[in-house]
Order: sequence, then structure tokens, then C-alpha cells
Amino acid sequence: MSREKKVSPFLKSNPLYAVATEQNFSNEKIEFKPIIDVLELLFSNMAFGSFFINVIDFRDFTYPYNSSNSINVVGHSAEGKDLKWLMTVLHPDDLPIFLEYGGIAIGYIAQLPIEKRKRSMFNHCYRIRHGITEDYIWLYQQHHMSHLDRNGAIVYSISFITDVTQLIGVQLAPSWSVTEKKEDGSSVFLTGSLKDIKDRDKLFFSGREKQILSLAAKGYSSHLISNQLRISYQTVVTHKKSVLRKTKSKNMTEAIAYALNLGFL
Repeated sequence: MSREKKVSPFLKSNPLYAVATEQNFSNEKIEFKPIIDVLELLFSNMAFGSFFINVIDFRDFTYPYNSSNSINVVGHSAEGKDLKWLMTVLHPDDLPIFLEYGGIAIGYIAQLPIEKRKRSMFNHCYRIRHGITEDYIWLYQQHHMSHLDRNGAIVYSISFITDVTQLIGVQLAPSWSVTEKKEDGSSVFLTGSLKDIKDRDKLFFSGREKQILSLAAKGYSSHLISNQLRISYQTVVTHKKSVLRKTKSKNMTEAIAYALNLGFL
């Protein structure tokens, strides 16, 4: 009863809440700031745009922690934000799609075997209204579902939120995917919105290909990527050809947009 009193009627009315309340949560608590501080340092070397990190508590869909850089990325401060607030800044066309695929993705992850669930990532692109410019920007959010309770239910998600407006250009609708991160750094597509892609379930990128995609997204040339990763120029070219072949893309710009929509970056 005590938990019921804390949950707003708004959250009860959306499909994400319905999925979460079916899970058997315990009262695990985590001190997030030390974790986020380290992750920000690590991710800053790989990020392909302005980003911030937040934490979602799936027991009531609040945000117990947001990194301060959110003001620079989305024009909103980190204080007092939750799912209810997010609904007010989502693009009106994206809101119903967001709620629908959110429930589908979380439900899909919840039914995975526990070890696979820990390695899963929920990735999605959507638009929100920037708090300062009031323009709509595209965000790419990657939820790491690694914080489970003793029964294997999702308690916390640590997510990386990146402004990808300049990378994907004009996109007709939000996209989403669930991927699994392997121990060797590669990612495997499990399910998602791009259902018309042939052999999508067999698509994967190696750890090195993901590094090259991320650096290309940051605007690095093949020569700069070669220097950054300390591999030969020809090796970079070979990996790029592999990426273009896998994504059936004409150039790296198309490949980057493709990888984003499938949750591989």
C-alpha cells in the first residue's frame, strides 16, 4: 500500500508502468554519482555528439540521477525530471509511438534469460523540444539494463543520451531496438522497429567496426581513425567496406544512420 500512495495516476495510465508493476522488485539502493562520474569520463572518449547520463528507476519511472550536462544537451536542468516531464517535451507525433514501443521493448527484455537480460540494451531515437532554442532535436538513448534485483527484475537503467540531430538528418519516425552486447565488444540485434530489414537477426558489428563507426560519426577521416586506433590506414578502409556491405549503404553517412536506428552505436 505504501508504494501505491507514492505512484501518480499518470504513471498508472501508461503501458510502461503496467510492464514494470508486474515485476517482483526488492529494495536495492545504489549510490550513483561515483558510477556516473567514471562512466562520463569513459564515454567522453567514445561519444559522437553532446551527451549526458541519466538513471531511470523502473519501480516508479523517476530519474534518481541526471548528470549536470543535460542543460548543455537538451536545454533543461537535471533537477526534478521524470517520465511525466518527458511526456511534455516529446514531439507530439512521437509521443504515442514512444509509449507503444517502450512497453514492447521492456516487455521483451523482461522475458529474456537473466544473463542475457543483463547484457541487453534498449536503444531508441526520438525528438524532444530543446529547453532554450525550443527547436525539436533528435536524441539517441541507450539503456544499459544491468541493475537487476535478486529475482532478475529490472530495477535501474543507466542510459546515455546523445544529440544526434546532425547525424540522422530528417527522420520520418522514431526508431527502437533491443541489442545484446557480447563479451568481445560486438553487438547483436535482437528485435526492433526496422522489421523490413532482411536477415536483420543475423546482423552484428565487431568491436573494431563499432569503434570505427563511432569515430566516423564524430567526423574523423580514415587517416585520423588510423592514428586514433593505432591501426593501418588500409585496415580502417577494410573495416569500412565491411560496414558498408553489412548495412547495404552507399557511404558512411548512411551506414551511421543505419547503425543508430538498429542500436549499434
